Amino acid sequence: MSKTDPFEAFIIFSIRHEIRRIDLHKRDYSLLVPGLRNTIALDFHFNQSLLYWTDVVEDRIYRGKLSESGGVSAIEVIVEHGLATPEGLTVDWIAGNIYWIDSNLDQIEVAKLDGSLRTTLIAGAMEHPRAIALDPRYGILFWTDWDANFPRIESASMSGAGRKTIYKDMKTGAWPNGLTVDHFEKRIVWTDARSDAIYSALYDGTGMIEIIRGHEYLSHPFAVSLYGSDVYWTDWRTNTLSKANKWTGQNVSVIQKTSAQPFDLQIYHPSRQPQGYHGHSV
Repeated sequence: MSKTDPFEAFIIFSIRHEIRRIDLHKRDYSLLVPGLRNTIALDFHFNQSLLYWTDVVEDRIYRGKLSESGGVSAIEVIVEHGLATPEGLTVDWIAGNIYWIDSNLDQIEVAKLDGSLRTTLIAGAMEHPRAIALDPRYGILFWTDWDANFPRIESASMSGAGRKTIYKDMKTGAWPNGLTVDHFEKRIVWTDARSDAIYSALYDGTGMIEIIRGHEYLSHPFAVSLYGSDVYWTDWRTNTLSKANKWTGQNVSVIQKTSAQPFDLQIYHPSRQPQGYHGHSV
């Protein structure tokens, strides 16, 4: 991003018992939310300064307000019943909804930002659903499923219609773990923890490229995010957050070695939630 960029991007990531942030330029490391049971997924609503996360021990979804000073206040539970293992979470910043995927109940649900008007959107015909991402400008939702016999990435409209498998050309036993959207290139990017690689494809699943594979710090990738021309990921085997060029996989650099396994990560910056023209509500 340019030097004139008024907002300094930072990484938000989870390490089971806490959520932390790292300034992308100064590399300052600070605690956002301590004392968690087992947080996995997280996302944010930039314009409302809201942070969302799931806890798979408590089976709850939380939110809090990110303050200018770098803390999180007004923490509240917004979904607390009928969850089993909410491993994936994503915010629709245009219509003001949250979507989550439950790897135990094999379903995708949606609710307003405060947890109200909760609806089951897509249910069944899932084996091991893991990550979820969306592009509300086009009303499209994506998720990964590391079904041992049929690992795949599926998509549907954000109203739950038109479900289809968009990418299935994976080796048996592939483990599509993390998933994110490149809004400017209209591509999805995902990590595979079996082939230890990061891939990218167009929204319809065509034009697949292997960004990077078999790197020292890519030995069991979990989550993935993007910012500018780089792809960012967390790695379980080396306990690292790293980045590389999103097209070539070159210029790998470790941003942070973590004290425990890092789970989800997001880059907190307005470019990650571009305003669009597609209106959709629950």
